[in-house]
Amino acid sequence: SLQTDVLQTEVYNVKFDVIIFNHCLQFYTDPHHIIEKYKLLLNKNGLLLIIGNTFYKKESSKQKNVLKTKEYFFNKYQFDIQFYKSK
Repeated sequence: SLQTDVLQTEVYNVKFDVIIFNHCLQFYTDPHHIIEKYKLLLNKNGLLLIIGNTFYKKESSKQKNVLKTKEYFFNKYQFDIQFYKSK
C-alpha cells in the first residue's frame, strides 16, 4: 500500500497490477488527466479501481459540496483537507 501525492506519478518506477483511488478524485480539477497518467502505470490487464466518488451534473453543486467539506474539516481539525505536498 502506498499513499502519495496523486499528482506526482513520476515517483513510481514500477508497474502495478491494481491501483485504487479511494474518495479522492472528485477533489481535483481534472480527474480525467489523473486517470490517464495512472493508466500508464498499470501492467497489461491491470485494474484501475475508482471508489467512493461523488459525481455531479452541475459543477456549481460540486463546488458547493467541496467548500462545505473543506470548511467542516478546517473547523473540526484545523487543517485544510486539500493538501498537495507529501513524501
